[in-house]
Amino acid sequence: MNKQPNKWIAALLGLTGQYFGLLYVGKGKWAIFYFLLNAIIAVIGFIYPSINIVEKFNPYFLIYLLGGINISLMFICSMHAYRIAANNGGMQGLVRPWYSRRQGLLAIFAIPMAMIILFRAFLFEPFNMSAESMLPSITKNSKVIVKKWGYGNYGTFGVTLAKRPMTSPINRGDIIIFEYPKDRSISYAKRVVGLPGDHVEFIDRQLKVNQEIIQTKDISIDMGVDSYHNQKYEPKGESFPENTYPVVYSQNIKSTDFIGTVPADNYFLMGDNRDNSNDSRYWGYVPKQNIVGKVTYIFNWR
Repeated sequence: MNKQPNKWIAALLGLTGQYFGLLYVGKGKWAIFYFLLNAIIAVIGFIYPSINIVEKFNPYFLIYLLGGINISLMFICSMHAYRIAANNGGMQGLVRPWYSRRQGLLAIFAIPMAMIILFRAFLFEPFNMSAESMLPSITKNSKVIVKKWGYGNYGTFGVTLAKRPMTSPINRGDIIIFEYPKDRSISYAKRVVGLPGDHVEFIDRQLKVNQEIIQTKDISIDMGVDSYHNQKYEPKGESFPENTYPVVYSQNIKSTDFIGTVPADNYFLMGDNRDNSNDSRYWGYVPKQNIVGKVTYIFNWR
């Protein structure tokens, strides 16, 4: 078990696992250094689109820069681990640290991975939003954090780990992530407009729930131009007793009307970009077992 590290294995681990290459050659402090560098790059890449400085630069510049830095770190780490192993790492004749041995490396990899999977499956999970159907609340290419505990649909990376009854409340006006009823491998984000048993009417851009008009007012948001339809947006503020939020309509596009009563254990969902949203008006209600969780934080791409 105290056999000296192989330089080629060290180089391969450094290239594919970065800090695992340094753990393999017994350099725990260097491994922590590379791990922290990777963590900083990941955090910056996640929150960068939401910070105001983006407005002053090409929004993709830092993303490409961080990608280049990450690739460079892979090769630097690989060469670093190779050189240490080639020089015996100062460990010749010494007992190798536990974390540089096979079992230690496997434990260091497996335990954090298991924690990440359980955290994403049962507590909170990030999602990428690639469409514009939730403008202006969620911009295209943004990321959202979804609370999953209490919604009963537990899984991540496309694998379902458990199904339980829903125990967390869902209110009108909440944004939820759900599995598309016609293809549950696809996840969408929409806003809850109708709860089970609600009678929903959306006619000529006027929303009614249980015969009550949902109040709207003109608001000012610089939305620019709709990239799909080359139409200017008309922003409105819409209010439920539980939530107030902005919605937008496109000039010269007629909204799709809808009238219906939400069945038991189902929800009626709409996108905030009302004229450019594929939602319950087109494909129907969302069963509660399809709900993944509630959006709790939005990192908007600006």
